[in-house]
Amino acid sequence: MLLRLLPGAVTLLVGLVLALLVVPLGVDDPGFSQPHTLAPHDFPDRLSWLVVFCGILLLLVGWMQPGTEAVSPGPIRLRRAIPFAAGFAAFVLLIPVIGIELSAFCFIMGLFLFASDIGWGRALIVAGVFALVIHLLFIRLAGVPIPSIVRLIS
Repeated sequence: MLLRLLPGAVTLLVGLVLALLVVPLGVDDPGFSQPHTLAPHDFPDRLSWLVVFCGILLLLVGWMQPGTEAVSPGPIRLRRAIPFAAGFAAFVLLIPVIGIELSAFCFIMGLFLFASDIGWGRALIVAGVFALVIHLLFIRLAGVPIPSIVRLIS
């Protein structure tokens, strides 16, 4: 029973620490913001409360689930873990150089090439849509001041 509740409890605890400590104490609020833009603390605040909500849902699912054996994800395969870690590091390091969209596109393409068998065509479509959604959500809608390929070109 406790093993079924553990993921929800850990997620809930992380979400509460984020929502009640990290975001209020770690995000500076200038006291004003441009019209039609989010304040600096809005996105992290909403995201932290989303983590709290997911933790509660995981607790409920763990509580309502019938008693079953825990399923192990199996051993970590270094053949996949090392390229993933290298790809994630490259993603983070390349954001200032080529922008968030192109970095996200390359990272998703790399994930599909190393961890999936969906083919080049589908991988290109999914990675392209993912990069477009990242641009629309973070650059256009939220106005996050993160390097963008559009800003770097112009």
